[in-house]
Amino acid sequence: MESDYQKRRASAEYAKIKEVEDRVLTFKKEGVKTYVISAGVLYGLGEAIFNHHFERAWKQDPQKLPIVGEGKNFVPTIHVKDLARMVKKIFEAPPETKYIFGIDNTKRPTQKKLIQAISDGIGTGLAESIDIPMEYAPVHPKQTPLNLHLDWKKFVMLNIKAVPSKIFVPESADGGEEGEGEGGEGGEGEGDEGGFQWHCKNGLAANIQRVKEEFCKERGLKPFKIAISGKPCSGKSFYAAQLAEHYGVPHIHKEQVLHDIQNWNKEKEAEYMHRQSEKARLAALAEERAIEKARLEEEERQAELIRKEEEKARRKAELGSENEEEANESAEEENNIARAEDSDPEKKAAEEGAGGNEEEGAAGDSKDDR
Repeated sequence: MESDYQKRRASAEYAKIKEVEDRVLTFKKEGVKTYVISAGVLYGLGEAIFNHHFERAWKQDPQKLPIVGEGKNFVPTIHVKDLARMVKKIFEAPPETKYIFGIDNTKRPTQKKLIQAISDGIGTGLAESIDIPMEYAPVHPKQTPLNLHLDWKKFVMLNIKAVPSKIFVPESADGGEEGEGEGGEGGEGEGDEGGFQWHCKNGLAANIQRVKEEFCKERGLKPFKIAISGKPCSGKSFYAAQLAEHYGVPHIHKEQVLHDIQNWNKEKEAEYMHRQSEKARLAALAEERAIEKARLEEEERQAELIRKEEEKARRKAELGSENEEEANESAEEENNIARAEDSDPEKKAAEEGAGGNEEEGAAGDSKDDR
């Protein structure tokens, strides 16, 4: 954020630059306004910092452009034309903010994205990671802030997350990533939101073809191909090598082409076998997982059946115990009633009287019969 510039801390190597910035920001004189533009890594019009990658991509030597480390760090950039236009705009319409971020509107400007774009647009399309250097060449104490050693590794290893100042890209503007810069062919386009004319608003990766044309124009580079043919032992290989060295272009020999094709076929065959092996491995793994899943499901089903049988047996046992207790209680109750009846004297006397009457009645009946 623009408001966070006062929190910046400079390493010993860049302490002089910060000192100059602080002096500029605190300078006060009637009729004089001072500003500091914190510019991103410059590119365009022949290249300086990115010249290492542009030159090697053009020569295709090496075929893979170097990416320092994993390349996930953020590298803010700005086209040299856009930086010049920013200075002009600040002069014509001085803003209130004195510390300004002069960077383009690249979305996620990682080192890997930038280097890969250069390789795709100019070189072979290949890139590879290299080890991070342990140390850099020391800065001479008499060097001024404007004469620091321009080691490209230092700049591509930056890791700064920043956005262009609002005077160049208002918050409502949402720059895309597609196609050429907003300025149309040649970059001289209509005013963008906020009245600023961009040359490469969306950065190096989105405008690699335009930057490539600028690089070739400034360096006087023209792509060409030379084919040499002749009878055996006529010197074709010798002269082809001489021409390649003179013009700085790759020397492609038919044997090398055949060798590359053979290696390519081997690589493709190896890749195919690897894919087939990986496919078979994944299929076997899926089958093992399916078998294991079925086994676990069967074990769970059997465990559930056993649990249900045990529950059923437990309930049956509980019901049998309850029935036995009820039967015992009924028998005990009947015994208690019988004992109560036997121990009742009145009932016993009544039963005995009834028995005597029955005997007397039976005797009377016998007399009458006689």
